[in-house]
Amino acid sequence: YINEKEIKILVEKINSGYKVVLTGCGTASYCALATKYFFAQQGIDAQAIPSYEFMPFVKFIDNKTLVFAISQSGETADTLIAVKEAKKQGAEIVAVINARGSTLERLADTVLSVGAGPEIAVVSTKALTSQLSILYLLTTAVADRYEEGNKKIIELSTVLTKWLNVQLINQLITLAKKLLDEEHMYLIGKHLNYPATLEFALKIKETSYIHAEPFAAGELKHGVITLIQKGTPCFVLASQDEVKAEVLSSAAELKARGGLIIGISPFESKEFDILIKTPDLGDLTIFGNII
Repeated sequence: YINEKEIKILVEKINSGYKVVLTGCGTASYCALATKYFFAQQGIDAQAIPSYEFMPFVKFIDNKTLVFAISQSGETADTLIAVKEAKKQGAEIVAVINARGSTLERLADTVLSVGAGPEIAVVSTKALTSQLSILYLLTTAVADRYEEGNKKIIELSTVLTKWLNVQLINQLITLAKKLLDEEHMYLIGKHLNYPATLEFALKIKETSYIHAEPFAAGELKHGVITLIQKGTPCFVLASQDEVKAEVLSSAAELKARGGLIIGISPFESKEFDILIKTPDLGDLTIFGNII
């Protein structure tokens, strides 16, 4: 209930017709994109614009716009530039921020505090899931389902704690050893799993320096499939959702090309050579898939 008061005020504005624009860089921009999908589920047309590509679109921002600036540190240069330009246009700035006392916090009209504790690694991991859980709560509140959303987030933390056990960690280590000498990996996802895929690829690049390329599953047939050779690791992020069959069909195409198919999903499938089983949490399955 940490941001309850702020969320109530923001919900009133969104439901009275304020435009919603979400921005950030890197991991925070993928959080913005995932939140765009959550807003769409509630019938709200939100825009997600990476901060470093913000300028061409600033002219569409006015004093009836809420700009959600997402940042772990609150000091990201491109995000601060975007925020300052949006302020000039009269926008209200909502900072979704982890580190307190930052420049972004001082520029903001409203702060949604993430409270994930200090980020120890350059590879920002917990920031994304914490930012996304707060923004997910906001989207449920817009639909007047805040209590239900809150319950789902609390349940999520319980489920994730149980899921991240020694057995799973050992399975991940075994898989990591198998992938150590690879030069290329490809990752696909659809709908909510698409931003999860972008984040997943970024983490592989940052931690292992291996080339990892993410795609929306539907992009495969537009040229990407030619990159897959025998044994190429292909991660397939999936959920029990309305696009499950389409994602598995894309996985089958990768497999037909000789790809090693690693499913990140709450279910088993004949398309997967290896499965990292994640908790089945409806819309929130994206959290397990990202982690």
